[in-house]
Amino acid sequence: MTGPAAVPAYVDASDPIFTGAYGRPPAMYVEVAPGRIVQLRPGRNELELPCGRRRLRFYSQYWFFQVGRAELDVDARPGQPLWLHYAAPYLIYSRGRAGFGQLGRRPGAAAAAMILGSALLLPLALVGIFLLIRALS
Repeated sequence: MTGPAAVPAYVDASDPIFTGAYGRPPAMYVEVAPGRIVQLRPGRNELELPCGRRRLRFYSQYWFFQVGRAELDVDARPGQPLWLHYAAPYLIYSRGRAGFGQLGRRPGAAAAAMILGSALLLPLALVGIFLLIRALS
């Protein structure tokens, strides 16, 4: 239940950042007020915001680092629930995205595709060079 000085906010959070085989994915958080941090899970999250203007800070905690950061200025008014979205990036090297409407694609997809593509093509190129040198000698 929301109190008299609180506004309901609904945050749709994307899937967390992909970390490969390094265990659990990083946890996602939003700082709703100085010192008040709420953990987000993928999907719809319901939380309460104090009334007034504020800057929400979204991020994922990867080991000791805050990655996928995004900020959003909101004006929380009594009786007006907020519908927000946070998209964590695919990789820890990109910024996150926060907004009021659907955010479309998650940030960092191109970088993830380039890293995956180079990881697949590099061994093939090395084998090709080896075979070419062997055929020429």
